[in-house]
Amino acid sequence: MSDRFLISGGLVVDPDSKLEGVRDVLVEKGRIAEVKAGLSKRADLKGVHSLDASGLSADDLVLCLISGGASS
Repeated sequence: MSDRFLISGGLVVDPDSKLEGVRDVLVEKGRIAEVKAGLSKRADLKGVHSLDASGLSADDLVLCLISGGASS
């Protein structure tokens, strides 16, 4: 698996920063590197393994990641 992974269009909830909204999440080396809308459109992230999380629940997302449902 790649060192970089992008989850796009998922609902992100962070009570500490009072964030609740649809964002993209970039994971690098097993850690969240960046949370921001529009990451999936960045040229330097083209070709990175990705998962479209729009419309998925947290349970769906965990099952998809476990089963290797991501695409590159």
